[in-house]
Amino acid sequence: MQMECPSRYETQSEPKKVGIGHTIDLASGGICFTTESLLLKDIEATVLVKWPVPLEDAQAVELRAVGKLVRTEAMKAALHIKTLSFRVERAVGESEVGWTKWTAHQKRDTKLRGRLH
Repeated sequence: MQMECPSRYETQSEPKKVGIGHTIDLASGGICFTTESLLLKDIEATVLVKWPVPLEDAQAVELRAVGKLVRTEAMKAALHIKTLSFRVERAVGESEVGWTKWTAHQKRDTKLRGRLH
C-alpha cells in the first residue's frame, strides 16, 4: 500500500547510520522508505514511522519496524520486517513525553515482495 509518512531509521552495524526520510510503501512483510544516503544491504535496521492517524484523544502513534535491509539504492531502501510494534505517545509530566508499547511484536518470516519505486 502506498503511504507517505515521516520516518526515522537507524542501522545496527558499524558504522551506524541514522537519518530521516519518509515511507514510500508499506506491506505486511516489508517497508520501502527514503534515506539520506546509501545504506548497506543485508544489515539489521530499525525504521520508526509517524502513523498518519492519531488515537481519539489526539495521542500520536508510531510504528516501529525492525528487520534486514534487503534492497538498497541511492536515497531508497527496503526493509524485510522481522518484528513490528506500535507505540503510543503518553504524557509523563508537564513537559515530558514518553512512549508506551501498544501492541505485541509480530514475527515476520515471509520474503519482502515490495519493490523500490
